[in-house]
Amino acid sequence: MAAPAPPGLFDAHCHLQLPRLLPHAAGAVAAARAAGVVRAAVCGCSRGDWGEVEKLATAFPEFVAPQFGVHPWWAAEHEGPGAAAAAEGWVERLEAFLRRHPSAGVGECGLDKAKKKEIPMDVQVSVLRPQLELARELARPVSLHCVGAHGTLLEELARAFGPGGHGPGLVLHSYCGSADMIVPFARLNCFFSFSASFLRVPKHATALRAAPRERLLLETDSPDQLPPGLCGVCGVDAPPPPEREPASGVRRDSGGEPLNEPAHLPVIAAGAARELGVPPRELVSLTAANTARVFGWQRGDAETAWQRASEDGDTPDGREQDLHLAS
Repeated sequence: MAAPAPPGLFDAHCHLQLPRLLPHAAGAVAAARAAGVVRAAVCGCSRGDWGEVEKLATAFPEFVAPQFGVHPWWAAEHEGPGAAAAAEGWVERLEAFLRRHPSAGVGECGLDKAKKKEIPMDVQVSVLRPQLELARELARPVSLHCVGAHGTLLEELARAFGPGGHGPGLVLHSYCGSADMIVPFARLNCFFSFSASFLRVPKHATALRAAPRERLLLETDSPDQLPPGLCGVCGVDAPPPPEREPASGVRRDSGGEPLNEPAHLPVIAAGAARELGVPPRELVSLTAANTARVFGWQRGDAETAWQRASEDGDTPDGREQDLHLAS
């Protein structure tokens, strides 16, 4: 078995609360700690899963950095003609979660042009704006989703925070914009988080190289975007062909599809280090410092969590500790 990475890796974006991964949450946390990943931003997607994020933060307070928000894919459930009656007051409920967790960030929220037919852009914007207002009012970082709408998102961020941007920080998760957009986003105090997509998409690798080192973050986007090398010959989100199993140690969901999880972050970090031409340990230290700036997390927390995980005897896969937190 490969030695775990040095402590200090922070998964800047994942979804331990989603149904595919939630039943494996305890094992995933144990496996992450054994791999040198000591904390993760667990991002909510809709009012329906904020409670699960909260339960995870309570169960694993040293590992889970909770984020509460409405993802654009769920925007139509909260605003617009198709909004559920139960969604009334969702902004106030979101504020209550954020105030109950003073260190929590806002997100995942944002814009997705690829979904504009099912979820009109005006509905997406109407859901994004109050979340940005809460982030400004409560001085919280924001985890942002953006697909095909980077120009519009830039305008919305400038509208919400002004030309100086947002002091606590804005995280563009799984950044898929062009390298040319990095400078204007950076002016608004945006950080650029990269998932495994740069391992397979040349445009994303170009953006990784162009991102300012002091604004670089790494993420898994679990349970999606499994690094290609861990999934046989399949694509990032596709199940493996019958003749090719996922790499050893890759969990499967209840439908048999392979799962990404925070423990795979060292694979992404190693790939990023190769792409940038820097030693892996240097990249770990760099992203730890960047994480401290945007999430308020300190390297000392990593050493403490690592030591406690070792004392607790967390195993590399932690499967014997799996539990379902939804109950």
